[in-house]
Amino acid sequence: MYSLVLGFTIFILSCEADKLEKEIASIPVDFEFIRFDLEFANTSLDSLNHIKKKYPYFFPSSVPDSIWKSKMNDSLQQQLQFEVAKVFPENDDLQFEIKHRFQAIKYYFPDFIVPKTVLTTTSDVEYHYKVILTDTLVILSLDTFLGSDHDLYRGVYDYIKVGMTPDHIGPELAIAFLDNHMIHINRPTLIEAMIQEGQKLYAAQKLCSSASEALLLHYTEDEYLWAQSNARFVWEYLIANDYLFSTQPQLFNRFIAPAPFSKFYMDIDQETPGALGVFVGLQIVKTYMERIDVDLNTLLNTRPEVIFNAAKYKP
Repeated sequence: MYSLVLGFTIFILSCEADKLEKEIASIPVDFEFIRFDLEFANTSLDSLNHIKKKYPYFFPSSVPDSIWKSKMNDSLQQQLQFEVAKVFPENDDLQFEIKHRFQAIKYYFPDFIVPKTVLTTTSDVEYHYKVILTDTLVILSLDTFLGSDHDLYRGVYDYIKVGMTPDHIGPELAIAFLDNHMIHINRPTLIEAMIQEGQKLYAAQKLCSSASEALLLHYTEDEYLWAQSNARFVWEYLIANDYLFSTQPQLFNRFIAPAPFSKFYMDIDQETPGALGVFVGLQIVKTYMERIDVDLNTLLNTRPEVIFNAAKYKP
């Protein structure tokens, strides 16, 4: 009997998810998609002035032409462009992913105005700026999404590489939008910072329904399982040390900032994933939303202390 009820419940939830996806996919969005990375790769020295006039925001007047000419002839730059073209040879999948993210944002945030242009580029693997989002323009650095095992990332730390795969493009676009549309607290306590990150990731998962929590957290599956299994330990540790309401900057480095592991200053440190405070913040927000179901815009503009008090989180 139990298995029958469970199967029926899963069927109902699946139907509701399919219906939601169809509603989102029916939302009209329009934008121009430009592969600037390919256009620059195919630009000759003679046509440099043409591309400079076409995309002036990429060519500041303070930078002399000699710099661009040197870049065009640089073997490492040419290899980077080649690898990007190899991983992203066609535009259809990219355009579909970006379009669906815009549709999802529009569904949950009806006042969202779709940027007029989405432009892909390379950034010398500057992974701190994977996506730049303005009211009218999105700049997507494709060389930061080549795959965690790509040869060009050999000098990049593993905890960073895990977030440099093609399936992070949609979530990174969603997070860039959410970061611009939520309240930000000056000098937050640790728990406020944890919950703010949780608010952002909870909303990102709604905008990217196929993205797992592990993917959004930039965790491997093993790291995510560790976080799940040890959530109670992490929570009790933070409480026992009176860290939750502290504003000490070092706590943010230990438990919020991207890192190879979280710093408890214990023997288990090397086993832990980084940014466990973000993981806990997400669980608090999930608990809050199970108790008090509000729309995403309201969630993003709810102060963390309200979420903390109402969630009554107990892992």
